[in-house]
Amino acid sequence: MNILFLFIFPIAIILISIVLQKLLRSPILVAILVFAVFLILAYTVYTTEFVLYALAYAIIAYITAQLFRLICCLKNRIHCPQESICPGRENNIDEAVEGLQDSIGTLENNILDLNDVLSQALGINCNRRIKR
Repeated sequence: MNILFLFIFPIAIILISIVLQKLLRSPILVAILVFAVFLILAYTVYTTEFVLYALAYAIIAYITAQLFRLICCLKNRIHCPQESICPGRENNIDEAVEGLQDSIGTLENNILDLNDVLSQALGINCNRRIKR
């Protein structure tokens, strides 16, 4: 049962989040949908302890959808064939790099916060710190 919670569900969540992000184009809606589905599962199939897993899966879904959105934006900005189509392309790339650095900082903070929540809630102690 632990392999289901720790490996199979997270991988499925990552894949489903990418598909939902492509369809919905909103990371928060992806996270809300995933949380709602797992909340229903928590009270119908599993025990109420599964609500913590549902919250962690929603966070994973949000981070995955946000990363996929960022990758798609960068891909669209970089693959601009002519200067006439994308005037000021250098500014767009600089803005994309700044946005990427801000997103990485936000993701690092979210990962550290998630680590603290899991450490307190489940007794999992991950002492790994993000290296720059």
